Amino acid sequence: GTPDPTYRKYFYGGPLLDKNQCSVITIAQYTKTFIVEHMGVPAEIITNVYNGTDTTRFKRTPQMAVEAMKRYPCVEGAFVVGCIGSYEERKAQIVLLQAAKKLIDDGRLPNIYCLLVGEGPDKAMLQEKIEEYNLEKNAVLCEFTKEPFYVYERCNLIALPSTGKEGLPNVLLEALAMEKPCVATRSYGMAEVVIDGKTGYCFPSGDVNALADAIVKIAHTSEEEQTQMSQNGKELIFSEHDKAKQFEKILDIMKEKAAVAL
Repeated sequence: GTPDPTYRKYFYGGPLLDKNQCSVITIAQYTKTFIVEHMGVPAEIITNVYNGTDTTRFKRTPQMAVEAMKRYPCVEGAFVVGCIGSYEERKAQIVLLQAAKKLIDDGRLPNIYCLLVGEGPDKAMLQEKIEEYNLEKNAVLCEFTKEPFYVYERCNLIALPSTGKEGLPNVLLEALAMEKPCVATRSYGMAEVVIDGKTGYCFPSGDVNALADAIVKIAHTSEEEQTQMSQNGKELIFSEHDKAKQFEKILDIMKEKAAVAL
């Protein structure tokens, strides 16, 4: 999962490391690199098997599009930027709101509409910021949902401006599976699926201007280019991040290690 600097080497195998009976599986190349460099775990015992998502659940249908419009009515003609995640400091939704204000003020994307979905301690603060930035017609806070595919369907792109700890977030995998370009912080494993110019754009953590630029790059590309970007994301997830296929890879590793130990 997500690496933590407070972890110690024994967390990744303990005494089995010295007995050559340990195998570590990571969900992102970033995680593998981190534990090699910071924990001293040998790279040769680590196999990266990317985090997967249920691709059967995140497939677009005409019925889904109709229902998404009902659940998340937005201003007609809006360019909808979705952001799904708990309302807390590390998720940095405020960075997205500041980027939206900038794009409205400088006239580059006056029709931006931020669809924020989640729950958490920062909800009241975020609502205050929406009002402070005069974004009442350009942003909304919605409740957490167990059916996020309707959110993805309603959006033109998905933003993940997290400044805190992440691994390889499910939100990005799900959004890409739903053919939605993404913009995300260039940290942790996010850049391994949000590939600049191919599936979206990354930006430096906490950089409002860079986030605004990333959003407008996608908003101002041609319909053909946006379609290609959407297709790229879907192909990436269905080929390398399908949950069933990833489980099979893990099972194969376990069988191989078990056979050696016998």
